[in-house]
Amino acid sequence: MLATTLLVGLLAVPCLGSVNPAKPQMGWNTWNTFKSNINETLIKTSAKSLVDTGLARAGYKYVNLDDGWQAFTRDSLGRQQPNSTRFPSGIRALADFVHGLGLKIGIYSDAGIYDCAFYPGSYGYEERDAATYASWKIDYLKYDNCGGFHAGTVSPQERFLRMGDALNRSGRDILYSLCQWGNQFPWHWASFSDSYRISGDIKSAFGEDSSGVCQSAYCLNTGYAGVSVLTMIRKMRELSRFQRPGSWGDMDMLEIGTGTMNLYQEQTHFSFWAALKSPLIIGANINTISKSSLNILLNKEIIAISQDDAGVAVNYLPELSTEHKIQVWGGPLASGKSRYVVLALNYGPNITDITIPLSGLPGLKAAPSSTTDSQPLDSRASFVHPGLLHTEADFTRIKSKVNAKTNPWYAGWNKLVAHANSGYVPSPKPTVYRGTGSPENYASLYRDAASAYANAIYWKVTGDTAYATAAAKTLDAWSSTLTFIDGTSDKFLASGIYGYQLANAAEILRGYSSWTGLAAMNTMLKNVFYPMNHDFLVNHNGAKIDHYWANWDLANLCTMYAIGVLSDNTTMANEAVNYFKSGAGNGAIEKTIWVTYTESGSSKILGQNQEAGRDQGHAMLDFALLGVLAQQAYNQGNDLFGYLSNRILAGAEYAAKYNLGFDVPYTTYVNSDVTQSVISNNSRGDIRPIWELIYGHYGSLKGLNATWSKQYRDLVVTNGSGAEGGGGDYGPNSGGYDQLGFGTLLYRLDA
Repeated sequence: MLATTLLVGLLAVPCLGSVNPAKPQMGWNTWNTFKSNINETLIKTSAKSLVDTGLARAGYKYVNLDDGWQAFTRDSLGRQQPNSTRFPSGIRALADFVHGLGLKIGIYSDAGIYDCAFYPGSYGYEERDAATYASWKIDYLKYDNCGGFHAGTVSPQERFLRMGDALNRSGRDILYSLCQWGNQFPWHWASFSDSYRISGDIKSAFGEDSSGVCQSAYCLNTGYAGVSVLTMIRKMRELSRFQRPGSWGDMDMLEIGTGTMNLYQEQTHFSFWAALKSPLIIGANINTISKSSLNILLNKEIIAISQDDAGVAVNYLPELSTEHKIQVWGGPLASGKSRYVVLALNYGPNITDITIPLSGLPGLKAAPSSTTDSQPLDSRASFVHPGLLHTEADFTRIKSKVNAKTNPWYAGWNKLVAHANSGYVPSPKPTVYRGTGSPENYASLYRDAASAYANAIYWKVTGDTAYATAAAKTLDAWSSTLTFIDGTSDKFLASGIYGYQLANAAEILRGYSSWTGLAAMNTMLKNVFYPMNHDFLVNHNGAKIDHYWANWDLANLCTMYAIGVLSDNTTMANEAVNYFKSGAGNGAIEKTIWVTYTESGSSKILGQNQEAGRDQGHAMLDFALLGVLAQQAYNQGNDLFGYLSNRILAGAEYAAKYNLGFDVPYTTYVNSDVTQSVISNNSRGDIRPIWELIYGHYGSLKGLNATWSKQYRDLVVTNGSGAEGGGGDYGPNSGGYDQLGFGTLLYRLDA
């Protein structure tokens, strides 16, 4: 979790900019949320939502169909044609509907022989397709390049120019948006377009990623997909000077409202896109967008910066900035009374004061007569809610699958239904004991936590408040009763595993208006669980720093981070993230997955985990906890999955491959207590409900090579008769409740 803070200041000064009528376009596009799964009904409801939400009135005029509208073949006259099942009324009728709402409509094609989803591209058909779009009354063309590499030796510049010329001859004014991903420096040659992409596709994540953060020509020319918000901003340090009215560098779609960023991050995202003069094209589902995200998109001051008549992008001011901590940007405005805009971004881990001397602002020739904060921030709303293991967008997806009874999600739903119980009676204890030699009673805690979680999900999916009431009853019973966790050193496993489970149930239930127990739950978690989490990570129960296995640290990190999010405590959440990255114990990622190999016969990286020589049951527990920690952080815009070149994936692939029965390399592991010279066969093939989450993120969401994780996921699903189960399905004792589970229902993104 980045302690992100943004100030967008407007300074009233003498006139600095000239007037130009060409403004960055504003609208909505289907791709980031729906990919090629689009249809006529979606477009109509989304167009209506643009009007009903006030977005159209604010300037978002374009309703843009991305890939997936087409049939796989052209008609008998060689014209592109819509998919008749998805768009039975045709594109012209859809355009008439959109125009009837006072909006404009956009369409998608490709400068190659086919597009990104292998529908027909426009290469060789430029004149015909441009004429077709004009006959359909299209107002906007997004023009991609996926199939362009198979278009003979014709350069991308020539292929894009051909379509531009065809549009000019079509007889209709059609906005021309290039999607060249930043390859071959389009800022030098694409001025014939209305906008051009400066990078590969954006990903719905805020924090910096390692790829593309550079100044070299090679890096700027790289069109890799998956660019985070901060990385996109970083790239614009070199490119903002190329922004000019009528041909805008496009930083790709807005990820505001996708449920992966907190309030600060969404405000930062929007402010920079506006001030850097990128087109403002919404990528979220505007039919279900949250009120807080909608309010960001409707911010009149920020929109005015985007649409300012001067058409001048802000520039990075290195003399006022500190790398990886503070960024200051500034530039002139001309709209209304003349103004100057300053963006000050704290993207380091700590709260800090930022002083900006006016003398350091280039082009500011007179002292300002007034200042305005155009992006006021609410310090009480530091995190996305719900936003631990699951976001609002996740639940929207899950509901649609359950309502349609689509497998394997529906099989997963039936697993959860078997655990949900609106009549559940909790058994809270004032002191929970775990460990031999004490009157162990911790089973009541893990069973109650599993019940509260299942009931909360059941309510969230169905709306049945009886289950919300049951979950609330369980959580309230524990928050009003539990004061201490005791026992042997195993008490630190209890403080780690069960704390994040309670917090996740509470994070889901916080949306239930009749639940008044959130504050009490936060108090109990901070008074009982967090002190133990912190103490263990600092002191390790008085043992040597490498004595405890990785899962001990990881469990306590999961709970520490979960409490931080639930209680909006950035300090607590950052403590967990910083330990994961550079902590002293074995839960730090470079100690948990401590040696890597290149897989024989492939370029895949495999990572040996710290418990591989101990037994495979605990090795699997490591990945269960790594998945929980990374998923919780990812839903707050912090991509721990991608940290250290996807180190968690390397470890997961190693563990999955070995547990599927294949050989893997092994390096002798030595710590203060043991020397393990061979990988352990104990519990090999251990079945735990963890692989849907891991493969869902790496394989389905990011498209990375996670074949061993997928095979293990499929094994676990087959073992579970079609879906991962939940607490208790993998044994009646504590090991059977170490994971909350239900991954097929909750994390599966594709069949």
